Amino acid sequence: MKYILNAQQMRCADQGTIRDIGIPSMVLMERAALALAEEAVKVRNGSCAGKNASYQILAVCGSGNNGGDGFAAARILREKGYPACVLFVGNPARMSEECTLQSQIYARLGGTTFFLNDPELNLQQESPCFHEELFSQCSLIIDAVFGIGLCREVTGTYAEVIRLINSSGAPVIAADIPSGINSDTGAVEGIAVKADVTVTFEALKYGHLLYPGADHCGKVITAAIGINVKEKDAGCWPESEDISELLPVRPVHSNKGTFGKTLLVSGREGMCGAALLAGEAAYRTGTGIVTICSADGNRIPIQTRLPEAIFLPWSGQEALRETIRSCSAAAIGPGLGREETAWKLVQTVFASCCSALVADADALNLIAQKGFPGHTSPLIITPHPGEMARLMHCSIKEVMDDPPGKAAAFARENKLICVLKDAVTVITDGERVWLCHTGCSGMATGGSGDVLAGMIAGFAAQGMAPFNAAAAGVWIHGSAGTNAARRAGDHGMLASDIIRELPDTIRQLYVLDERAGMSER
Repeated sequence: MKYILNAQQMRCADQGTIRDIGIPSMVLMERAALALAEEAVKVRNGSCAGKNASYQILAVCGSGNNGGDGFAAARILREKGYPACVLFVGNPARMSEECTLQSQIYARLGGTTFFLNDPELNLQQESPCFHEELFSQCSLIIDAVFGIGLCREVTGTYAEVIRLINSSGAPVIAADIPSGINSDTGAVEGIAVKADVTVTFEALKYGHLLYPGADHCGKVITAAIGINVKEKDAGCWPESEDISELLPVRPVHSNKGTFGKTLLVSGREGMCGAALLAGEAAYRTGTGIVTICSADGNRIPIQTRLPEAIFLPWSGQEALRETIRSCSAAAIGPGLGREETAWKLVQTVFASCCSALVADADALNLIAQKGFPGHTSPLIITPHPGEMARLMHCSIKEVMDDPPGKAAAFARENKLICVLKDAVTVITDGERVWLCHTGCSGMATGGSGDVLAGMIAGFAAQGMAPFNAAAAGVWIHGSAGTNAARRAGDHGMLASDIIRELPDTIRQLYVLDERAGMSER
């Protein structure tokens, strides 16, 4: 598991390490600079084949602690025998204590610092040609201008510096996060550095993972420098080993009832495809029994395509209530429609379900119009950004300005688990925040969301805690989609291709877990 912090959490962890553990700030900065310098050596040595190896490494430094990291990294590189210099673009009057000290140490050891004109600082005017030449003769640039504290638009001299960095043609390493990226949201604050490598310290930041910031970071390396991160305060970036630990044990002595009963209320007439995709996906996660409640006219295609499923017509309201009461998990919404009949089904399911309930697609659109029906079941919602905006009665832009924050706030307010689907999907119950990036552009196809809804319900039916079912569903859904793209290409994928990859994707996760022996004797 990798941990994710916002800027405030990172500052608190940093200050807590200095105050409570007693590691001085300058020690942490030296460790950060050493990690930067080590990566700079790797990148520079690997990129000098087509460029004069005598060209300098240029650390572009601001006046905060990020700039201090840059000064220290330039000094360490010089100590290692590499030509390195600093371009200072900050305000000398506002240099942090650590940045001031690092710049002084760097100067005393013979380091050269160039200054860029900033009209606000009333410094001596430098020729623009001089600065273009300085950038053009770099073998590598270290971006140490802003760091994680930026929360305003980049303009003026700073914007020009970023343009020079991006147009230099030299590889770029960003210290902590590319300058111009909001570390909490991934937003580009006007203009941002396009880094080849980002060296971040102790924990990932949301801006490394959320778009468009993720597109600016290049390869992200997390360097441990001794900051004490409290895991309870951090978001999570799960890896395959973490997901394998969530999967349910499959004992040899079992029957179909052992692995739960999944109910899917899905598919108005003419939309049975959504029901089929969700139903097969639930089965492929390992649930024992799937019942599909769908429009009466969908009986033949559903029973023909998925004979393993039990079919229940919408018209059988009493049978539906009995099935809801006996199911281990339920999902409602895919292909449901927005007519009054669909709304009555939503009300019935919410009122009767006591097990985990997944609400997706048209169920969410109806709820956005009419509000949440009363319910006692653990509730998981799976909106895409448009559906989330409708639920929150705001614009899609407002949702995408801060996906983790918006999803977490909505989950807290409504006491539910929110799976906000996007290129990076947010899973949150209002307290925990997990981000998941498995998947590919080929999954942007009709029916992909129906597959996910069926998977989450299928996992929950097997006894997984609702949050774990949501997290495992999202991660495995994306991983199976990536595997499908390797066969069909991103352009040629169908949602059913994701389902075909589920058995092997899940099998590999069981192999990672020592409990797999219980399933494979």
